[in-house]
Amino acid sequence: MGIGDFDNDGRQDVFFTGNQVSSRLYLNRFTPGRDRLRFEDVTEAAGVTTNAWCTGVTVVDINQDGWADIYLSVAGPDSSRRANLLFVNQGKHTPTGGVRFREQAREYGLADTGYSTQTAFLDYDHDGDLDAYVLTNAEGKVRIAPTQPTNAQGCWNTLIAHDFDRDGDMDVMAGNLGLNTRHKASPDQPIELYAADFDQNGSLDPVLTHYNDGQKCLTPTRDVLTAQVPAMKQRFPDFISYAKSTFADAFRAEELESAYHVQATEFRSMYFENRGGGIFVPHPLPLEAQVSPVYGILVDDFNHDGLDDALLVGNSYASETIGGWYDASKGALLLGNGRGDFKPADHCGINAAQDAKAVVALRRKGGATWILVANNAGPLQGFQCRPPERSPPP
Repeated sequence: MGIGDFDNDGRQDVFFTGNQVSSRLYLNRFTPGRDRLRFEDVTEAAGVTTNAWCTGVTVVDINQDGWADIYLSVAGPDSSRRANLLFVNQGKHTPTGGVRFREQAREYGLADTGYSTQTAFLDYDHDGDLDAYVLTNAEGKVRIAPTQPTNAQGCWNTLIAHDFDRDGDMDVMAGNLGLNTRHKASPDQPIELYAADFDQNGSLDPVLTHYNDGQKCLTPTRDVLTAQVPAMKQRFPDFISYAKSTFADAFRAEELESAYHVQATEFRSMYFENRGGGIFVPHPLPLEAQVSPVYGILVDDFNHDGLDDALLVGNSYASETIGGWYDASKGALLLGNGRGDFKPADHCGINAAQDAKAVVALRRKGGATWILVANNAGPLQGFQCRPPERSPPP
């Protein structure tokens, strides 16, 4: 979900990404004097219909022409539809204020195909031009990629660029899977995924592995694996043989030669401090930010102390049945101290307990600010921000 004034009328509009459905653009048609907001779906007319697994949206004026553009991060299994999309705003084209966009990712060199989930634009090298910091789960390596990768291979969902330590350069905060799952990963004992058509039936078979007592083992139960790859019944005729097996017992080397392979070594959501020279130093966020996957991050001064804070939302109903939903979060508010350190607030102020996937601030001109939380296959939640309390006069 992205917020921007796409038609330059002084009102903030909303863009929603879609994966099994098209992304949608809604222009703000609020009329002064009315109490309720009103939005118009202009997706088709604006030329921003999508047919891809769009994961994240970034609103940026890519060509510095004064019109907000739309950059979409794209993932999904279909390589022919996995390139990121850049919709460049062509400005108003109708008397009623309609806008048109043109897809130009390849022209700008931004048609990344590395299973990206979110992108932040910043002046990385301080040359006055915008650079792209892409959060990507590329084949063979799950990484955060500016000009060079960090060592934090994880299941990254989102990121935001901001100068959290106020040293003049842009840092990055990124949302990961979190620590409240049965999957535990480290550089020495990563969680790994192998995918290939192991049973030669024309469909891809993903197999997850983990470590137990130093041995790489199969993560799925025997029932799950044999339903997916029936040939495994011959290799493991009973539960005892399966329980005693390792990954090396299950697959031969030649079966893995052409398999798609990725791994994760870090599941904590992180703040990456920009030290300059292409160096980003990872700092784990507080434990309250690790109870569930983080899919949305909103930066603002929520406690009105002059220092920027971060509001995190995210849950996942897409996990495997045997492990249960990752739904422990209602939202986490991290208070910043202006030096890159964060502490959790006593009260978050919102209840984002559904399958939350994004959070943005919608500010009405001369009016209230609303925090919007987008929920997968659920309602859009809105929380109105209260103005700071004024101290009584002496």
